[in-house]
Amino acid sequence: MDARKLRLLALVTLGLLAVLLAGCGSKPATSTSASRADTTRASQASENPAAVPHPCPPQPRGPQVGRSDQRLNAAREKLAEWCAMWAQAQPGFARESLWADPARRWSPLLTRTYSRSDAAGETDPGDDLAYELLSMHSPDGRFILDVDEYQAIEPMGDSIEVGGEPDSQCSLIDAKSKLEQILMQTGTGGGYQWGAWLGRDAFALAGWCDADDYGQWKQGQLWLFSLRDSTVTTYATRIVSADSYARYEAAWHGWLLKRYRAWKRSHPPA
Repeated sequence: MDARKLRLLALVTLGLLAVLLAGCGSKPATSTSASRADTTRASQASENPAAVPHPCPPQPRGPQVGRSDQRLNAAREKLAEWCAMWAQAQPGFARESLWADPARRWSPLLTRTYSRSDAAGETDPGDDLAYELLSMHSPDGRFILDVDEYQAIEPMGDSIEVGGEPDSQCSLIDAKSKLEQILMQTGTGGGYQWGAWLGRDAFALAGWCDADDYGQWKQGQLWLFSLRDSTVTTYATRIVSADSYARYEAAWHGWLLKRYRAWKRSHPPA
């Protein structure tokens, strides 16, 4: 082979080596970067938002009611029971700590003939006990506030098991006309748990609602209804964490258990 062919072969060989070396040097960096980005995106896509801590939503705006709210002042003694329960979630809580919306007119969502039995004329024992523990009779005996007719409570020896539908519905029953007025309904993001008559034509209802989309923050709610002028005033507590709310729920279960044991003493087995 002559010298010119040898030089040409050497140049081609060197060119191929340069291309191969350049490709080998750049490929790993590109591959690692792309792999890292894909892994991060996959991790973010599969992460459950409810499993990640979220900051507290904004607290209610404006001044709290303080001591100037006439309806709350008149209901001081009747509300003490619920205030004590919510104070387990919010230490130092008192009715003065609430925020209020202006009173508004209310009307029932639905009015229907009242019956405690189903279409087959039967009642569920769990529904029966829930009715006994969560129904509040007006002082004159005419009206019954059923705090949550979707609730079910089963006796477990000297204790109880609370369950029922995930939704919640509160109603007012007229024992004279046998009519039931559905007052409020809520889905899984809230519930009605406590009630009390403030007089023959006024009552209180209390419950809770989710304050965020992930169930990590909760808020207490209170409604004061008037039958005389068909108005209701809505109050709200400070927003608390789900862990703090659990202390309130434990107190509520304790309140239900106390009512159950009192009911059991007054209804001995036949």
